Amino acid sequence: MTSYDCIVIGTGPAGSMALARLGKAGVRALGLEKAFFPRRKTCAGALSGAAISLLPLGFQHLVRQKTVQVDVHCLPGGLVRSFQFTEPIAHLIDRDQFDGFLQQQARDAGAIIREGERVMAVETCLDGAIVHSSGGSYRSQVVIGADGAHSIVARSQGLRPPVSGLGLEVELDLSPRLQREFAGRIIIHYGEPPNGYSWAFGKGDHASFGVALLQSRPPDPRPYLERFLKRLDLPFPQNIPWRGHPIPLGGKNHPVSAHRIILAGDAAGLTDPFTGEGIAYALESGRLAAAHALGALQTGDFAFTEYSQEVQARIVSQLEIARKMAKIFYLMPSLTSYCLEHQSWLVERYFQMVRGDLDYAMLLGEIRGHLSVPNLPEKQNQPRTRQLQDIPKAGPAYLQQNHKSQDKG
Repeated sequence: MTSYDCIVIGTGPAGSMALARLGKAGVRALGLEKAFFPRRKTCAGALSGAAISLLPLGFQHLVRQKTVQVDVHCLPGGLVRSFQFTEPIAHLIDRDQFDGFLQQQARDAGAIIREGERVMAVETCLDGAIVHSSGGSYRSQVVIGADGAHSIVARSQGLRPPVSGLGLEVELDLSPRLQREFAGRIIIHYGEPPNGYSWAFGKGDHASFGVALLQSRPPDPRPYLERFLKRLDLPFPQNIPWRGHPIPLGGKNHPVSAHRIILAGDAAGLTDPFTGEGIAYALESGRLAAAHALGALQTGDFAFTEYSQEVQARIVSQLEIARKMAKIFYLMPSLTSYCLEHQSWLVERYFQMVRGDLDYAMLLGEIRGHLSVPNLPEKQNQPRTRQLQDIPKAGPAYLQQNHKSQDKG
């Protein structure tokens, strides 16, 4: 039986980040990946400022588009506003290329990666762990589970986080005219589906369209995505594959480690319950997992209680705020319309948070500060509000609208 210092299950952003850090430190690291890369992944593919700050140099060539404008709709029959920013708030990528890049970074650092090898079980004992896969069995001192929302590693150790949400996505090619209309722009519809949103992210010659249902026991998302495409005056795809994926919503403090076991990324339930975004938290938890695995190999302490504490302090505490905000936001659609019409500074600051200018805790502090000031005046140069029914069909005609709010950041 081959032995390694550390075995990482899954080579998405969390797993590849951990493997790259371990490889650079000279650790004998093995990555097991059930798929063959490149592989498709259901994801809007938006890199936040937090995610970019964690990436190695050289990722820039993967960026298909930089977002400088966000069009926000409140449905049904609600408001439409467009927010324009002087600096990009997100960088859009295709996940198959992005994940392949990160995996190659791990290989270049010295990690061994076996693709097409599915893990069936993980056993732990006092002197190590044994991973059983379709390709054989391996012994290790530490196992990092970065194998997604249905993590085998988590289930093997009784650490399985609840899977609450669901995402569905389809990609469509864009005509040259639509490529120009989508350039630098994303579209978000709140209110349908309930407890979630619809989104359109242009990526040059194609665009990703999807719905995120951020609730437990979500309904069938396909009717919502079909209606979203019709609202955009786009053809409903007949022969293009739909891709769905569970969204393990974060914001609850639950175990993310056990004896000789660390969970990272979706396997640890580290996804934003407000947006469903998880790349930044996957990268951060992968970095932390590698650091604590290295520490354990040096000290011989494989309890990983400090890893759990750091994940709670650095990630879960932020997601707890996001979870509370999401609960209020999605259960009170009228609040969304109110914020767009009367408190658009809040929407602007939220997107600036995505850019990396602040975090959830800082945003919450600003909200409390504004609420504590009586007779707060409206910010100047607020975007003009238009009723949804006053705007033509949301295809090319909609995309030419110019009702914008200037970025104050």
